[in-house]
This record gives sequence, C-alpha cells and structure tokens, in this order.
Amino acid sequence: MNKPYTEILADIYKEFHKTVREQEEKITEKFDKIIVWLIGFSTGAIVLIASSANKFKSFDKRTTAIVLILLVSSIATGIIARITSAICSYLSYSFAATFEFGLKMVDFPHNPRILNGTETSEEIYFCMDADFKVQMQPLLENKKNASQDQWPQIDESARSVYLEYQKYSSERLKEAKKEIDKILLSSYGLDETKPINPKSIKRKRLLNNSLLTFTYILYIISAISFGIALIYLVIQYVQ
Repeated sequence: MNKPYTEILADIYKEFHKTVREQEEKITEKFDKIIVWLIGFSTGAIVLIASSANKFKSFDKRTTAIVLILLVSSIATGIIARITSAICSYLSYSFAATFEFGLKMVDFPHNPRILNGTETSEEIYFCMDADFKVQMQPLLENKKNASQDQWPQIDESARSVYLEYQKYSSERLKEAKKEIDKILLSSYGLDETKPINPKSIKRKRLLNNSLLTFTYILYIISAISFGIALIYLVIQYVQ
C-alpha cells in the first residue's frame, strides 16, 4: 500500500523544519560572535581611554565624552540584544518542540476515521493498515471461499472489526496517556487539567516576533554606535 499523504507531508515538513532550524542556529551564532567582538572592542577602547588619559590630551573633553557615550551605548545595546536573543531562542525552541511533537504524532498508529457504511472488506483492510498500522490478511481472503450473496455480510462484518479495533486502540491510547501523564506530573509537575491554549501560543509567537525584531535593531545600533565612535575618533585625530 502506498504511504498516506499525511505521512508523506509530515516527512517533508520534518526535513524542511530541521534545515530551517539548523540555518537559524547558524545565523544566531554568527550574530552572537559579531556582538561579542563589538562588546570586546568597545570595552577595550573604554579601558584604554580611562587608563591612558594623558595620551588623549589632544582631544577635547567633548570629543572624549562623545566617544565614551557611543562605546557605552554599543556595549549596552549589545548586552541587551544578547539577552533578548536568548529569550527568542527559548521561545523558538518551545514552538519547534510543539511542532515536531505534532509531526511525530502523525506516525502514531491511531488515526481512526468515520466509516460511511459502504466500505468493502478489501477497503477495510487498507483502512486498518493506514489508520492503525495493522494488516489483517483475512479481510482480503474472506470472499474467496464465499458466494457473492455473502459478500454484503462479509463487508458488514469487516466494518464491525474496524469499529471494534478502533475502540480497542482508543482504550489502549487512553491508558498510555494516563501513564505518560503520571510520569510528566512526577517529573515536571505539569498540570494535566490544563491543555495547550492556542491563544497563549499566539501571544508567545507575537512576543517572540517582537523580541526578535527588537534584537536585530539592537544589534544594528550596537554596530553603528561602535562604527560612529571609531570614525568620529579618527576624524578628530586627523583634524
């Protein structure tokens, strides 16, 4: 039997999401390295100015003050950017974990459907395989030794088998969830009475997008502040 389209799409999304996550981590790592260098250079410049004040007598107090303000601004925005970046990483991981969990649940052998009452024994065989990963070969063979008049009864019997197995699978799933809930409660103290709230996820997504934009703005401000301080210092020195 061909693989269900849902599973095919789930596999595609898994691979695509993995690639996106890897690229996101690489980009974040590069930004972090840049901001660490900027903070390091700015801090070093401030220490140099403070410890070698006599060597900067050629610059007036206004120039020195402006350079120090720009350097401090570069450090402050860089630090805040790294903090917001860490928060965004946490939120992104939370979203990714929820998404990946949902994709993995597609592979779980319990995806019952509503029967319309016209399915044949052969169709029920493929439904069982697709929905519960169970292959019941007799469903394909029952009609071989039966007369055509018996086929409707065999089809009805096959539909009953599907419904009985669906009930059995649902009960097993419910018991399994109870066991997992016990483990979650004992390990993390999670409250099983509070399901995932879509509104809460939307609020977190909005917060994440806002913080991410704010982080990039701070990165830019930090870099610009350092660049302006350096350019301004060079211009004043040349003059």
